[in-house]
Amino acid sequence: MDVMTILVLEESEGDLPHHQLILETIPGVRLGLFADPAQAGKIYAEQKVDVVVVDDGIPDGSLNWLKQVHLTSGRRDVPAIVMATAGEKEIKRALYEYGV
Repeated sequence: MDVMTILVLEESEGDLPHHQLILETIPGVRLGLFADPAQAGKIYAEQKVDVVVVDDGIPDGSLNWLKQVHLTSGRRDVPAIVMATAGEKEIKRALYEYGV
């Protein structure tokens, strides 16, 4: 079975165990759990990542982080899931237009 790597970038370190509890039930998954955008970006650039889950509440927002890691890594082939609150229509539109 192939291993699937999911990188999670969360605004609050205290929320990471919730992601772990849910995502570790997926067979063959390897998790990278981060509350530090710089650390998550380094892993994105240096390792094989299959899916990215990003909280829009991170400093500078999810869209800026995604643009930065795409630029620095030269890769934009990893599907991204962005967690945003229901009322954030502008960021949702911007993410959609960016291709997320």
